[in-house]
Amino acid sequence: GNAVYLFTGEDATIQDLQGNAGDPLASATVTYNNDTSNYEFELGFIPAGPYTAAFTCDASIDINDDNEFASMIFSNSYNVSIVSKQTTTLTIEN
Repeated sequence: GNAVYLFTGEDATIQDLQGNAGDPLASATVTYNNDTSNYEFELGFIPAGPYTAAFTCDASIDINDDNEFASMIFSNSYNVSIVSKQTTTLTIEN
């Protein structure tokens, strides 16, 4: 159930997949990389612009077009800017 949800715009309102305009633009599974000792995810082909990213361990309970937000726990959200034709890295320190 570990996933990152990506929302359009800075400081976007975080929600689960509810089938409305506030839904995340994209999401990705987060996995642990034994070689780097980091948790990692990858999203591809995201248009340039500002976004908000949020992590949840509860993605497995998220059903499209239903509101499970009250049952899901999200991390703090993070603003990230995507630049055209470049790899963007989001690093979160504990």
